[in-house]
Amino acid sequence: MMAPMWLRGMYGNGTGGPKVSTRCNASLFFRLCKALRITAPSRVHNRAQFLAHNERIIIFRVETMLLKPSDSRDHDIAALETLAVRPEVTPAIRKKIDAERRKVLSGIKGEKDAAYHLDFHFGSRKNSILIHDLRLEHDGRVAQIDHLLINRFLDIWVFESKRFSDGIGINEHGECSAFYRGRPYGIPSPFEQNQRHIDVLKSVFDDDVVRLPKRLGLTIRPKYLPRVLISVDARISRPAKKRPEVDTIVKADQVGSRVDRDIEMNSSILQAHTIAKVISAQTLQDLGASLIAAHRPATFDWAARFGLTTVEPPASAPIIEATGSTPAEEPSAAGQTCAACAVSVSTKVADYCAAYPKRFQGNVFCYGCQRNKAKRQAAMAIAAE
Repeated sequence: MMAPMWLRGMYGNGTGGPKVSTRCNASLFFRLCKALRITAPSRVHNRAQFLAHNERIIIFRVETMLLKPSDSRDHDIAALETLAVRPEVTPAIRKKIDAERRKVLSGIKGEKDAAYHLDFHFGSRKNSILIHDLRLEHDGRVAQIDHLLINRFLDIWVFESKRFSDGIGINEHGECSAFYRGRPYGIPSPFEQNQRHIDVLKSVFDDDVVRLPKRLGLTIRPKYLPRVLISVDARISRPAKKRPEVDTIVKADQVGSRVDRDIEMNSSILQAHTIAKVISAQTLQDLGASLIAAHRPATFDWAARFGLTTVEPPASAPIIEATGSTPAEEPSAAGQTCAACAVSVSTKVADYCAAYPKRFQGNVFCYGCQRNKAKRQAAMAIAAE
């Protein structure tokens, strides 16, 4: 088993055997220890003994490639839930907010299911790196890449995960439809969406925002393989006439065998060319680290999206409807007060808290205390005693 080139200078012949160099390069040595999150011995003559003692752990961890999990969307869910109970929100806007919240939750589930199968097959496989939820901004364009898999041949699988509960249909023109209660409705093409992501990724490489490895002074160019991942229980209605993009649809539980088939096909067709462009495991890790450094998490102004002010107006301020009339004050819930500040709360606020028992643990909080996590936690701790 051959260790990466950068490790061989301090790890003997790099084969995982007992032969260890006693003249360790200090910079590489401490770099290794930092990467492995283990404490390095301070005395130089102990380094070889340390490496020999940790032989199995080092080889295992070096071959376990970089893995970036998906970003949390909890803050977006909390923001939408908070917007829904604001007093100036009309029923029509509240319905849109709830629909957006369900959409976000559905997307999270779809990406989580796809990530599970990718992690299972590639999370600790040597010679590849797996990155979830990579968002790139470049030249006025944005790519929200759900999953990225790169191997040492610089084959790059760009995965777009979709959760169609009733499946997806593609006609002979490449137009896509989803289904609701058995009836189709048009949707944007996930194939075109994924291709746009690849275009942005290419420009990030071409403009040296993230530098590709070189050999003999020439840049090694990657091969891009777009794939659309859908949930395992979704149906796929394919057109009678074969279209190339339809072959890129993969059910999440089949992703491992599909990627293995892609690798086998590439190796058999372009074996000499493929071998010539292979990069080291460390170079692959460095490329993954550069991509993650270019990640720009998304931020949303949910209030502005629904035509609301960013700061909630005071509760005492009258809210003027489109008709110009001032609505009657909303009645308070009988006997209901905020568990943190003891102010009276409306029936609407009390009902909202009751609808989310896990978040509020059976307590009722006014709008201000719902947004103040410290006050909520203190009140819930007292209630639990």
